[in-house]
Amino acid sequence: MDDTTTLVYPYNDQLNYALSNGFKLVDIPQNFVFSYSYELPFGKGKKLASGFSGIADQLVSGWSISGITTFQSGQPLQVTVSNNLLNDNGYNNPADITCTSVLTPKTVAEWFNPGCFAVPAPYTFGNSGVGHVRGPGIDNWDFSLAKDTALVSEKRRLRLEADFVNLFNMAHFSNPNTTLGNAGFGTIGGDRLPPRLIQLGAKFTF
Repeated sequence: MDDTTTLVYPYNDQLNYALSNGFKLVDIPQNFVFSYSYELPFGKGKKLASGFSGIADQLVSGWSISGITTFQSGQPLQVTVSNNLLNDNGYNNPADITCTSVLTPKTVAEWFNPGCFAVPAPYTFGNSGVGHVRGPGIDNWDFSLAKDTALVSEKRRLRLEADFVNLFNMAHFSNPNTTLGNAGFGTIGGDRLPPRLIQLGAKFTF
């Protein structure tokens, strides 16, 4: 538990032991980030197509790729109740869990089984902890393709670049509503990352 997490059970620290879902420290069991930059081996002085010259060499040489690929599992979440019956100055009370809430497959209309949670008895702490529900993960590819070309002399160069954010246009959903008693309980109402964006650019140096 980190220093930004509000105590769920303010009168018994042992009951607060759970997966971290605070602002600074979040339990993410799988997190893979791969960054790369590579100049393609085509053209004069390279391994491939080294015999080209003139316009042919300008067309095949100077290409490079780069990007960042991220695979990440979802955040651990806690289901709470909308009407707090604890009379404890506003602490969020967890719901009671009554069955396995994991659904296969998950959908934005029902990310987990809402029927597996119930409102605790008045003045009673719920028994569900952090992590019975996990939010959506990330499968994202940011990619860039660039072409450098010398014009007349090495001092004059043209760079063309195409940048792709979320190259494969994957859906990256926000966390579901985890407040029992709300109309959207168990559903996802938005996106965590934007859909595919394409940016084209050109730069001339002299």
